[in-house]
Amino acid sequence: MTAVQIQTTSTTAMQSPLAMRVLVWACKIFESGLRPVLVPEHIADRQGRLWEAGASRSVSPRKKRHNRQNMKELRVMLVDDEALSIDLMRSLVERERGFKVVAECSNGREAIARLRRDTFDLVLMDIEMPGLTGLEVVEKTQADFMPAVIFATAFNQYACQAFDLHAVDYVLKPFDPDRVRVALDRAKQRLIVSDSPAGKEAPLSAIAHLRSVEQIASGGALTAAEYERLPIKDGGHTYLLPHADIEWIDAAGDYMCVHAGGKVHILRSTMKDLEAKLSQEFVRIHRSTIVNVRKVRAVDTLPKGECLLYLDDDVTVRVSRNYRSAIQHLLS
Repeated sequence: MTAVQIQTTSTTAMQSPLAMRVLVWACKIFESGLRPVLVPEHIADRQGRLWEAGASRSVSPRKKRHNRQNMKELRVMLVDDEALSIDLMRSLVERERGFKVVAECSNGREAIARLRRDTFDLVLMDIEMPGLTGLEVVEKTQADFMPAVIFATAFNQYACQAFDLHAVDYVLKPFDPDRVRVALDRAKQRLIVSDSPAGKEAPLSAIAHLRSVEQIASGGALTAAEYERLPIKDGGHTYLLPHADIEWIDAAGDYMCVHAGGKVHILRSTMKDLEAKLSQEFVRIHRSTIVNVRKVRAVDTLPKGECLLYLDDDVTVRVSRNYRSAIQHLLS
């Protein structure tokens, strides 16, 4: 325990009642954890000064070390179909303080399955992979469970321009350690200032930019809705997607990922506007997810009032507690 000191050149000052009151006052200051306080000279004689010797303990080296040891390490998943790239990515990530590689996947489908099962803070993922690309992994992952993402890619002028425009982190192959360090630090800073992962919105806007998707005009869509078709514009072409083919829809900001027949169509719309255009078979199961109940094959009940819906092609989507009533009829 630290001690309270009173330095004075006069012994008589300490013998007076007033000096004793100063001592009591000093003890109270010590207990409250305040900074050093000067004592008036007429009370504590000349150069009277009061120290709370433990005032600096809030920044003691021991406590600093303790705080650093208890800082949360960011959980990182690596996704690449080349083992050598995985090894290099792991070595570059783990040399940076505050990051820990906890999972590695060799293809897009494996990555999606892992994202549905576990929680990560950051994904470092190759774009060009056989089967599902890194962009398609983002499209097919439910928005609220998509962590921050850093893409790894060989140089592609249009992709890099889109990523820069929409503030999507990426690193070029072959890897430059300094560039990887910058991307990791930037991702960490974004996670610090953000209350939510927000891992899907920026990449999805970049994907939409790459595909030159235009915003659906509010006028003219009503006719398509009456015929249970969802108009999706792709450049000068408009594709009318039958409602019956749509399995589920995932929102990320002002963009919607429409999952149908194993493909993902991106359109720009709000969730509210999109719900108004869909038929009654579509229900909202999460703040960012709509599902076609006719496509649900099985339902698992989860703790805390949540549910897990099984669709075709081993696709699962989570029902939040607040929206469980929308699929309650499937359980009765």
